[in-house]
Amino acid sequence: MLPTRTDNLLNDDQNLVQIVTGDPVVYQHLPGIWGSLFSVRYSNASKIVVPDFQGHSRLMVNSSQAITETAIYDAWGAEVLNMTSGKLDFRSWGALGYFRDSPTRSYARARELRRDWGRWLSVVPIGFAGGDWNAYLYVSNAPVTAFDPSGMQYLCAPVPPKLYTKAAVEAASQVIEVKVWDHAHPNDCRFCSWVERTKKVRVRTSLVTEVKRMFKAIHDAPIESRVPIHTLGHFNWRCKQNNSCAGLYGFNECIRMMERAYWPGGSDGEKKWLKFFNKCASPHSQAMAFDINEDYNPMTSGPNPYLDCGRWPNVCCYAIPDEGVIVRAFDCWVWGGHWRQDTKDYMHFSKNGE
Repeated sequence: MLPTRTDNLLNDDQNLVQIVTGDPVVYQHLPGIWGSLFSVRYSNASKIVVPDFQGHSRLMVNSSQAITETAIYDAWGAEVLNMTSGKLDFRSWGALGYFRDSPTRSYARARELRRDWGRWLSVVPIGFAGGDWNAYLYVSNAPVTAFDPSGMQYLCAPVPPKLYTKAAVEAASQVIEVKVWDHAHPNDCRFCSWVERTKKVRVRTSLVTEVKRMFKAIHDAPIESRVPIHTLGHFNWRCKQNNSCAGLYGFNECIRMMERAYWPGGSDGEKKWLKFFNKCASPHSQAMAFDINEDYNPMTSGPNPYLDCGRWPNVCCYAIPDEGVIVRAFDCWVWGGHWRQDTKDYMHFSKNGE
């Protein structure tokens, strides 16, 4: 069926601010990229929009505080009573920016919603990169605790459970390729020529989408924000090198203890081994950790993650800034692990925070 009306719309980023066809209608929103609808102006008069607790546009009030328009909705946003002039196109969830296309359809900035069906007509803009297996969902069906006005937010993948043998970790992980930028003259930041490199890393299968997204964000950052990635440590069946693990048992012995199926001594011995493994197995052994530029981001007991550029000026560009693109891209991971008791490992990013 052909449309009965065509409107020209004027947007301010995410917010519709004016319908410029015919008698112009101007919408005023509260401050913010996704500001709530506040007032509507048409025919040289402004009216305040009064929402209900769900964000539906319930009333319109004129400058004399008289109610001029009323609408009532059911629990799903369908219009039960409509006593409006037709100038209010933000109705069901209108205070949240849902634009009324028809009595059953709303345009919610990024997608069309059929209110009578209770479903979206198109997939979320971020697609499967958002971390959800069903791209027609909204914030993984958790709208009470999360929101995503643009449709471009992603969900952090859950931390995978620990596995107790190297073979089990390898079976539950994949080797993937990620693209990074490095300097054409490694170890010397004075030469600012960039070269794209491909790194192969092993990562748990449930984290593959998240890891690809993180490294794509790092790779696609503007050139002025780039941090060269020369080395990228990943999967390694090893112990934590801290005083209570490798420091106590000896590094080689710690590895041998990890490789045992159980601690000799029956069920009590097995409990001891599991306790040791959970405490001492590095997140690298679980394919859920990366060491970025490990030669240039040393362990330090101070709060400053930067290299001493006065002592190592030629490699200072390999340091990971605390407000830089790498830290922002790893927002679902934890930056800095404890290598020894009193130090912080600023080359290290892990999913489980160890």
